[in-house]
Amino acid sequence: MSSFEILSYNICAGVNLEARAKEIHRKVPQGTQRKITIAVARVKKSDGTEEIWVASSEPGLRPVQRADLQPGEVPITGAGHAEQTIMNAAKQKGSTVQEIAASRPICPSCAAAIQAAGAVPVSPLK
Repeated sequence: MSSFEILSYNICAGVNLEARAKEIHRKVPQGTQRKITIAVARVKKSDGTEEIWVASSEPGLRPVQRADLQPGEVPITGAGHAEQTIMNAAKQKGSTVQEIAASRPICPSCAAAIQAAGAVPVSPLK
């Protein structure tokens, strides 16, 4: 295992996904916070390395949110619910979502997709 892989694993292993989703969510004004969701997931890539992926229910993270990303956190873009954006990107890239959390309770359709993919939701469900 290379030093990069060890660092990447350690960064991923120590992240509280729900707390991180809420931290990134709070970077935007309160009015916006009531309208969007941030999802943060621990993802195993096809090469076996792990990353933390971050997505918004908007097409992408806002600049203030991207600026808050930590080393090892990867912004994911796409349309739809934040959780589904991560699930879709993982499927397209041949990656596997291990765990996923959201800044707001996970809706039933996202919870079903998460569970169908074998991932674990680690924040409250609606």
